[in-house]
Amino acid sequence: MFFCVILITCICTSCGNDLVSEYSKVVYNMSAKSSDIVDDKINNDAVMIVIDDTNVTYSEVMLHILSMQKEYETVFSSNIWNYSFDDIDKSDLSFEKVAKENIIKQIIMLKVLKSKASKKVSLNNAEVLEVKKKANKYLDKLPKKVKEEYSIKEDMLVNFFEENYIASKMYDLLTMEAKVADDDIFFEKYKEWEKDYDIYVVSELWDKISFID
Repeated sequence: MFFCVILITCICTSCGNDLVSEYSKVVYNMSAKSSDIVDDKINNDAVMIVIDDTNVTYSEVMLHILSMQKEYETVFSSNIWNYSFDDIDKSDLSFEKVAKENIIKQIIMLKVLKSKASKKVSLNNAEVLEVKKKANKYLDKLPKKVKEEYSIKEDMLVNFFEENYIASKMYDLLTMEAKVADDDIFFEKYKEWEKDYDIYVVSELWDKISFID
């Protein structure tokens, strides 16, 4: 999937950089509500990111995290989240922290691209059916306990795969217009688009998320 590649690139190149300052309009100190945390656990309906009038809940965030965890633990084992970059650049960054920052970026990017895509690209009937098929297949493979714990349902998965499909088509469109498959061209255009949105991240809630059991 297109954004899995993006995420790998981000994690491999972000060490030692100021991850927050890359997107200057993103506000990282939005306050959590008192109802967002119950018995020291994040409520599934808790809003983690706000992009204009779009709210990203904890359930949706966990869908991204579970997908990414599986991807990385398959290759590096679950010990990867304990890895620290301190020995390399004295940045005091763990792989887990870098991964969370990049998931935030990924979610924001998917929402912005979907918004901008409304006048540029769409999914045809065959692609819509493919998205639903992937969503149902993924849902069937998720353990019942995970689905219940994070309230993961079919419509959420359909949206997840739809956003990734649209983002991939937007990437293809921009690089085709430039007549060259160049990631820099895509990201430069994306950064311009992102400035059109008011974006807030509830850091207090993100700090409570741990990839380590």
